[in-house]
Amino acid sequence: MKRSVLVALTGALGLAACSDRMPLTPSAAPEISVAHSIAAEARTLVPGEDFVAGQLIVRFRPGAARSEIAEAHRARKKADMLLSRTEILEVPVGEELATAAKLSKNPNIEFAEPDYIARLAPCELSNSCLFPDGQFFHYKWDLNNTGVVNGQTGAKQDADIDWVEAFDHLGAGFAGSAVIGILDTGIRPTHQAFTGKILGGRRFIVDGLPVTNYTDDHSHGTHVAAIAASRGGAAVPGVAYGANIKLLVGKVCNSAGSCPSSSTANGIIWAADNGANVINMSLGSFGGNPDGTGSAAQQAALQYAAAKNVLSVCATGNDDNKPNGYTGGVGYPARFPECMAVGATNWNDAKASYSNYGPQIEISAPGGDGNPLNTGNSLILAAVHTSDGSYNWKAGTSMATPQVAGLAALLYATGMTDANAIRQRMIETVDDVEAQGWDARTGAGRINVYRAITGLDADAPPVVETDAVYMGSKGQPVPFDGSGSFDPNGKGVTFAWDFGDPTSSANTSSSAQATHTYMRAGHYTVKLTVTDAAGFSTTATSIAAIPNIVPAIASFAGATLLQGELFSASGSFADADPDTWTATVSYGDSGAQALALSGRTFTLSHRYMAAGAHSVVVTVSDDDNGTGSQTALVRVLAPHEGIETTLIAVIGVGAGTAGLGRGNVEALKAPLSASIAALDRGNTTAAVAQLNAFKHQVDALQRGGKLTAASAQDLAARADRIIASMQR
Repeated sequence: MKRSVLVALTGALGLAACSDRMPLTPSAAPEISVAHSIAAEARTLVPGEDFVAGQLIVRFRPGAARSEIAEAHRARKKADMLLSRTEILEVPVGEELATAAKLSKNPNIEFAEPDYIARLAPCELSNSCLFPDGQFFHYKWDLNNTGVVNGQTGAKQDADIDWVEAFDHLGAGFAGSAVIGILDTGIRPTHQAFTGKILGGRRFIVDGLPVTNYTDDHSHGTHVAAIAASRGGAAVPGVAYGANIKLLVGKVCNSAGSCPSSSTANGIIWAADNGANVINMSLGSFGGNPDGTGSAAQQAALQYAAAKNVLSVCATGNDDNKPNGYTGGVGYPARFPECMAVGATNWNDAKASYSNYGPQIEISAPGGDGNPLNTGNSLILAAVHTSDGSYNWKAGTSMATPQVAGLAALLYATGMTDANAIRQRMIETVDDVEAQGWDARTGAGRINVYRAITGLDADAPPVVETDAVYMGSKGQPVPFDGSGSFDPNGKGVTFAWDFGDPTSSANTSSSAQATHTYMRAGHYTVKLTVTDAAGFSTTATSIAAIPNIVPAIASFAGATLLQGELFSASGSFADADPDTWTATVSYGDSGAQALALSGRTFTLSHRYMAAGAHSVVVTVSDDDNGTGSQTALVRVLAPHEGIETTLIAVIGVGAGTAGLGRGNVEALKAPLSASIAALDRGNTTAAVAQLNAFKHQVDALQRGGKLTAASAQDLAARADRIIASMQR
């Protein structure tokens, strides 16, 4: 006869309770009435076997003659189960397996199986202690792992489910509603952790006690329920802490931790029929039926719950580190596809040493594990049944599973209503803890409550919103705007600007909107660092483009001069920038030289000794190496060129003076021509004499009324300038 192997699913090696120190005032819990009844008869186990002695679970097909079929196999009806068309049949002790095999061959039987026992086996780790009512959140590394637990190091920071971030997001007064069905050893309804949280309960263990008695006589169920949904104000809050997230408690396991399939199947149906959105089953067996397919009654009940949009979550088991030949595998009912199989992680975000694994595992959650100091700090702290204020550290996949159930309830309470969508949401929002993506040891990864609820990452850094380029002018405040930056998680942020101008005493700012004045042109690298309340930062880089406005020099007058004459001019320039300037001038007959400035004006002065055309170039430079230039032409005439221009002037005067007459014009031209001839011979003295003669004729013509005073003065001045040029 092949025997099924049972899985250990509570989380401690011993379950010794501490004595009460500060018990709280008990409070009554409301009951939920259920139309079905279950016979209150004692059950015994078959020695050496893991099923209830003398009974089978049988599901008939519609229309089957149930009594006749039972009598034909020496069986009789003992009780109806809540699962439709399903009965508990009494059979001779010792004939359970044989009778089940025969019944299974009957075409009117859907399934027949012994009433297999799932167990809450001896716990993996324990460190129990009674605490008074108070705040013990610093022990809850599973909800908020700082890396140090109660002063003990060794934990990994953030190896938690980001519950604190979710609590902060939803608020202490979160009012969303949901119902979690806890199928376990019952609950201590008066424990301070459950004030106002218990919707009702029912006893499914057939042992002679009233069905209304769902009080925990083991401790496992209280601990599991507390992890899932202790009230937010308790000494140790639960994952689904909201006041309107209620607990529906089915006591399906006895004080020894044995959980018959008939009890668990009935509990599943009852929870689904009485408003549960999520069902937690921190129990199981490894194998179930001799063929290793699990309890058909359990699976049928799970299918019923799934059809009613109820999500069932189940522990994978705690057999991995036992010397029992275990080679991996997920226990039942977690192995059923209708159940979400949950493995356990430790305070370092790795698979817990005991956690069963295999292809059916979907997800993991903190279940606790040992530590080198053998303290309870690395286990999971939650309420236990010994008093109204007692708490206990335990470890196991039993502790991991209600964390998932609590998250599922929170998702339902925040507006998700489809069980399959909630299941998928939890998978999609995990933190990878071992291999990237799904792996057979931890499933998709460890749950993340905050990310599942918000779609955001609690560790997400701020988003910086700022312009890529800022344009400005030297000496003018440039506005910078980072006010669009934000923390995806809705928290406040701080700002730190670096304007990339280290020579400035005001190179930084902590304002969202800031200004900075650049005194030099250039492209500046501007950095804005935005930091959120958790200390996460994001830095964005922009460019501040400060163009240089070069000096613009106004045009200034050139001149026509004779050799040796002085060129004089004045000029100015404009520059919108607050610069300092330097200037040079090139007069065209020598190199550039410094030019003195008076504000934005200058004065030119230069004596030309060489005849020819000369470009006067003024260049003004600012302190950013920007330059502006302006050019004027100075024509310097040799003496004979000066005489030639005077001849032209005489002709012009003659043409414009009616009374001058041709003869007088020719008389004026004659000494000028003679002066040119003298210069050509190199006789400067003769040339000067001829120019003086020209001046006398001009004077005579003016006195005679032939020339106007203005014309006479112009012609005489020309002659004087030429004489002066020749005599230098």
